[in-house]
Amino acid sequence: HAKHAVDEDERTRAGELAIGVLLAVVLYPGVVGSTGVRQPLLGRRWSLAVTSTVAFVAVAVAWATVADDSLAWRRGGLVLYALGSAALVAAAVHEVGPVGRLGSVGALRRLGVISYAVYLFHWPVLWALGRQTDWPPLARFVVALAISVVLAELSYRFLESPIRRTGRVQGVPALPIVAVVAVVAVVAVVGGLAVTRRAPPPVVDLAAAEPAW
Repeated sequence: HAKHAVDEDERTRAGELAIGVLLAVVLYPGVVGSTGVRQPLLGRRWSLAVTSTVAFVAVAVAWATVADDSLAWRRGGLVLYALGSAALVAAAVHEVGPVGRLGSVGALRRLGVISYAVYLFHWPVLWALGRQTDWPPLARFVVALAISVVLAELSYRFLESPIRRTGRVQGVPALPIVAVVAVVAVVAVVGGLAVTRRAPPPVVDLAAAEPAW
C-alpha cells in the first residue's frame, strides 16, 4: 500500500500547478485582477533572456527525445519541465531575449489567448483520430492540432468571451450553458468507463507469463 501511495504521489501535477501560481504572483504582484506586470531590472532582464533561451532548448530536446511514459517525468522531470516553461512564459510576457521576440509574433500571441481551450480539445480530438484513422503519428498530430485550434477559437469567441463580458451567451444566461456542458462531460466520462469495463481481455495474459530465463 505504501508503494502504491508513493507511485500515486509521483504522478501528481501539484508541482506544476504550484510553479504556475508562483509565477503569476511574481509577475502580477498587485491585487487580484491586476494587469500591471512587474518589470525586471536591466540585469535581471539579461539573466531572464539567457535563462529562457537555455530553457527553450532544454524543453525542445526533452519534448523530442523523452517518451511520454518515461519514468523520468515522474522522478522530477515534470517539475523541471514546468520550471523551464515558467521561464519561457516570463520571457514572453516581458518580451525579453529570443524567446520574447518569438512570443511577440501575432499568431503565437493569439495561440496563447486560446491555449487553454486548445489544451481541452486536443486530447479528445487525438483520441478520435486514433480510433478512426490509421494515419502516421505526425500527420495525426498536425490534423489534430489544426482541428483543436479551430474549435478553441470558436469556443473563445462564442462561449468564453461572452461569458466573461456579460455572463451570457447570445442572450442566454451562462449557467444553463455550463450545466449542459457539465452534463455532457459526465455522460462522456461515465460512458467511457462503461466501455472500458466491458473491453475484452488482452490477447496476452501478462500475469501468467513466465520470465524467459
